[in-house]
Amino acid sequence: MEPTFIFTGGVSNNIGMKLALKELLGVEIGETKMDPTYAGALGASIYAHKYNAIGYIGVNAESNLQSVK
Repeated sequence: MEPTFIFTGGVSNNIGMKLALKELLGVEIGETKMDPTYAGALGASIYAHKYNAIGYIGVNAESNLQSVK
């Protein structure tokens, strides 16, 4: 197997950054079927949904809520 690196997020559209990572890591930059700009956002939303599902709202939840009011 050959090592492959998948680069996602808005910066992944920057050709210079892509080439710099390829050189730095010494591996090929793979392609995704999904638009790489949205891959990070999708992952974050899935994480947030799972995080919310367990009912945890944070250590400083009360003070955070007070600052919003």
